[in-house]
Amino acid sequence: MLNRAIAQEAFVLALSMVVSYGIALEMDLDRPYWTALTIALVVTTSVGHALNRGAERVVGTLLGGGVALVLVALFPQDRWLFFIALTLYGSACCFQSPYAKHPYIWQCSWVVCAIVSPLALSNTDTAFMIAIARIQETTLGVVVYSVISILVLPVSRQGRFNDSCLQLFKLQRQYFEEGANRLRQATSTVDLNALSSQLLAQQAQFADALVAAETDTYRVAEVSGLWHRLKAQQTQLQVALEEWADSFEGLPGSGPSSLLPDLVRYLDWLGEGFKDMERVLCHEASEWQPLECDLNMNRNPQLEFTLFQKAAVMVMRERLLHVGEQLRELHERLLEIRSSGARIAKSGTETRHQGFVLDPERWKTLVRFLLINWSIFLLALYFNDMPTPAGTLSMVAAISLQVVSIPQARASWMVKPILVTSVVSSLFYYLVMPQLNSFIELGILLFVYFFIVAYLFISPTKMLSKALGLSLFALIVGIDNPQTYTFIHPLNNAAMFLIFTVLISLVTYFPFNLMEERVVLDFLRRFFRSAGSMLDAEPGFSGGFVQRNVEAYHRYEVSSLPVKLAGWIPFLPYGHLTGSNMAKLQALMFSIKQVSVRLQRWQSLAEAEVSWLEHPLTKPAVERWVAGLQGIVEDLAEDPGQGSQAVYRQRLDRFCDEFEQQVNRTLSEDPDARPSDEAVEVLSRQLNALRSLSEALVNYAGVAAEIDWRPWREERFV
Repeated sequence: MLNRAIAQEAFVLALSMVVSYGIALEMDLDRPYWTALTIALVVTTSVGHALNRGAERVVGTLLGGGVALVLVALFPQDRWLFFIALTLYGSACCFQSPYAKHPYIWQCSWVVCAIVSPLALSNTDTAFMIAIARIQETTLGVVVYSVISILVLPVSRQGRFNDSCLQLFKLQRQYFEEGANRLRQATSTVDLNALSSQLLAQQAQFADALVAAETDTYRVAEVSGLWHRLKAQQTQLQVALEEWADSFEGLPGSGPSSLLPDLVRYLDWLGEGFKDMERVLCHEASEWQPLECDLNMNRNPQLEFTLFQKAAVMVMRERLLHVGEQLRELHERLLEIRSSGARIAKSGTETRHQGFVLDPERWKTLVRFLLINWSIFLLALYFNDMPTPAGTLSMVAAISLQVVSIPQARASWMVKPILVTSVVSSLFYYLVMPQLNSFIELGILLFVYFFIVAYLFISPTKMLSKALGLSLFALIVGIDNPQTYTFIHPLNNAAMFLIFTVLISLVTYFPFNLMEERVVLDFLRRFFRSAGSMLDAEPGFSGGFVQRNVEAYHRYEVSSLPVKLAGWIPFLPYGHLTGSNMAKLQALMFSIKQVSVRLQRWQSLAEAEVSWLEHPLTKPAVERWVAGLQGIVEDLAEDPGQGSQAVYRQRLDRFCDEFEQQVNRTLSEDPDARPSDEAVEVLSRQLNALRSLSEALVNYAGVAAEIDWRPWREERFV
């Protein structure tokens, strides 16, 4: 039984490719299959994405075609200077595309430049006409697919967008209610860490739905700037909620209500705020009213709480008030969206890393890109028997950027699609096409093939197979007006892709070993090395230019490596890694994320309140605690799987005891040294930050202990 939604997407793709072929042949355009290649690369999972991708592809085509003409004009007779200039431009595209606002423009620009330049250089007399034909056919493919998408699937993506936003708000409300229940000492069966993982996935889904909806939904596009601000505000609220949940450690066993008389009232008010946002999103009237409540502390000296218990309540109160501030701002933003009718320009709300940081993955991608392109250039230059040197150089260079941008891509992924597509398309070319008498017959057969490929390979994990199945078929069949047949044509095109497969195998193991388990182990070691450097950094000391950049690098590593790690977990060879599975590795990734967040929080606190680190009440204990954490992360940097949860738990308990004993000893020796309320609050934030960071490391050790690391270190070549 066909899945209706998938069948609709496949129908649009197949119909678009057939119609584009028909128009290109009717207009007698050169190389009509370029329109099919365009559509194969433009297609994504929604019409909104397709329209975005189509517009960016037109801009990239114009840019790449212009650069190709300039290169051919500057170096018409010098192949070495020409390819040096071409790879310099490709390096700029490769280096820029992951961090650009519109990365696909850079990718498409390189694809067009790589296809046009070598073909044009092989015949400089027609270079301009080749570039113009490429631009014409690319634009034709984009327009045809966009129009057919709108006509066949005119349904707006706003419904999917609203559902995604509503689900995000529900998960966030559930997270808050679970934390509130713990403060009320109600029975709790929900894991906050699991909820946080669901929220992270839902945030990514919401961001994806927003990009699609703001293109094909007028109501969303009209206030897209506000929606992007709301997305940023929602992320800030989630950070505030997680920091609030981390502050529960150290609270009195009887609960904080006796020290915060208005706590239950304030929690109920926040809960109503979360529910009201869901009502507003469903186009109902807002019922949430402001609350006059400062959540003041009860200063009654007769309450029998230790200094640390009072301090823990103060920190929890401070973070709960911050949650309330973020919730009010998010609620106001949502009301503004619902009441606004004016178009507002999209604002830059995306958080990006500021300044230059030597990202190892970025440079590795560039090295692999250059290795592929220079290898194929030298083969084309010195290997006289290479089939269609200019065509092979063009296609390999064009595809190289897309492949190296996905470091998980393997040559084994491509062998089966290439072989199957080569056989099917060659049989179609040799046996079927000579028997056809009209475009109607050809169009029906093309539609059937394109529909089957699009239907079977619709999922995002099979996008590479779909792209190969569509593009290689278009190249081998080589539909043209007039149609000519040569026995060697399909073999040359198949050999072109097989050469590329060999090059991909080469750059998988040289100069960097990109075997999945080795990459994950390397990420973990780098993460803990950078974590140790951050703990070793002296708060408040800026240092020179080199030291500032080194510290910026380690901060970047700690914040970015959990995200990179998440991108590799689905691709691990779990059949080889006995004792490991997806659930265990996702739990490991989440524990690393917790260490990252809490380490950054500790460093921010240490830099903001550096003077309090010198307080005589706690300075020796804090120094011993930080030194102990440094020893833990240094051990994990050597071997990420060697940590013992029991040993780390004992160290954490000892650190906490030493901290409390240090304070009590100082107070007993000098009663006048009792700190002010402000000092207690600051010292409590220190204690909470160190304790939460230690808890995260203990949790990591427990998760890592459930994984059998021995197969990770075994040599294999597959």
